[in-house]
Amino acid sequence: MKNKKSNLWLYFVLIILFSISSCKSKGYLPDSEYIPYNKTDYNGFYEIGENGKKFKLLNDSTITFSVIKDKSIAINRIKKAAVMFNSYNDLPAISIELDEKGTKQFAELSRKNIGKNIAFIFNNKLFICPIVNEAIEKGKVQITSSLSLQKTVNIVAYINENCNK
Repeated sequence: MKNKKSNLWLYFVLIILFSISSCKSKGYLPDSEYIPYNKTDYNGFYEIGENGKKFKLLNDSTITFSVIKDKSIAINRIKKAAVMFNSYNDLPAISIELDEKGTKQFAELSRKNIGKNIAFIFNNKLFICPIVNEAIEKGKVQITSSLSLQKTVNIVAYINENCNK
């Protein structure tokens, strides 16, 4: 098990080094499509609802979610994002820290949506739509998905580049 974790960390470091050198030239999106930040688009966390705007999941266009725009947390409420590994299954995860207002908003959103999906959208692209496992009240969010480590690193870089604009 220790050897597996050592290999994962080595792989992680190599991916980070590769990402630092290539993210700016290739763009941060998983499909290497660069989209400049636009404050008027959908940007942030959104509640899922039947009567909302429909978005296709970035990595699987067969999956569609409808989101409610007025029940959201804007991306500028994110202080920083980082890549980590989920301690239960060693999958890459995104760790997000919210500011004070974002912490309060996310606590309310997560309490209302336990066992349901919430959407994380940036510039009208639905990156991920994780299930809320519990109320998140301290402003620290961990999102684990089936995305590759490279795609996770790219998303985190993209968030950090654009969240405080």
